[in-house]
Amino acid sequence: QGNLGTSSWSYLVQGKDIYSFDNKALGKLRWKNSAFSEINNEPVVVHLPSGDRPHLFITTENGYLHRFDGKDGTHELLVSTRRDSCASDHLLASPVVQHSQNSNQQFNTALEQNKHANEDLVYVITQRGCGDETQNQVIAYYASSLQRAWAFNGAGEYAVGYGANSCTLDYTNNRLYCGTNIPQDRYQNSLWAIDTITGELVWAVNVGSVFASPVLFNNTLYVATYNADLLAFDLNGNELWKTKVTRLSNIIDSPVITVLAGESTPSIFVNDAGRRFYRIDEKNKQPELVWTAPSEQARASTPLVFDLK
Repeated sequence: QGNLGTSSWSYLVQGKDIYSFDNKALGKLRWKNSAFSEINNEPVVVHLPSGDRPHLFITTENGYLHRFDGKDGTHELLVSTRRDSCASDHLLASPVVQHSQNSNQQFNTALEQNKHANEDLVYVITQRGCGDETQNQVIAYYASSLQRAWAFNGAGEYAVGYGANSCTLDYTNNRLYCGTNIPQDRYQNSLWAIDTITGELVWAVNVGSVFASPVLFNNTLYVATYNADLLAFDLNGNELWKTKVTRLSNIIDSPVITVLAGESTPSIFVNDAGRRFYRIDEKNKQPELVWTAPSEQARASTPLVFDLK
């Protein structure tokens, strides 16, 4: 959703197309445009520091990052993340945007030193093709121009699987936390902490394949793995606890963590790819399964928790 003055607009993607609707005119279609390739995720809507209108950042299956004008739908910029040697490099995950106005002095000082003061950064995680399952990257672009700022694993220093969902941004520590796939019969890291100023690795661990975005809550990082393990880490990469949610199915959606009314410790809600929905409470810094509920559908969405306080 985007707003400009008293206007209010919604955005929808379907296949290769992006649609904008007027929320105050009974959902009237404002504009439609195409990204020329399948969009397998959600657009990110932001107001750039120097602009007077929202912009949409979208990744497409053919490996491009796009920027659209949220007011009139103009296709403003695009940049390819594909390697010259592989036309089948993809992007699956939504981009993530770090806003300079919400960032700390350390981040903004680094931007000024690089002659990009007041810039936002856009981050994407790749899915390499051509049989390459270990040379994926996390790439940062300046939002105003889509000029590359840095690339994590740009020289292939690490074995990095593809990212199925977007990384999680930590404004306080200027970090991205990214979960990645592990190819069959390989042993490599799959949870990564990356410095958003330099693009350098802070720490990494192997937790098994991760398709869901990690979740940051109260200075603890929670991650649900494809094999249905739920883990908690401190922000230095130390494992705090680990529990098996289920042995009957996989997890591909992020958990939701909150402190419920009348409670003092976090509750974690997560669904599996089968027909089950779980509540796990963190009691005395250890996980405790509270209940399991069936779902009528073969696969539910990421849960939404609404607490009447």
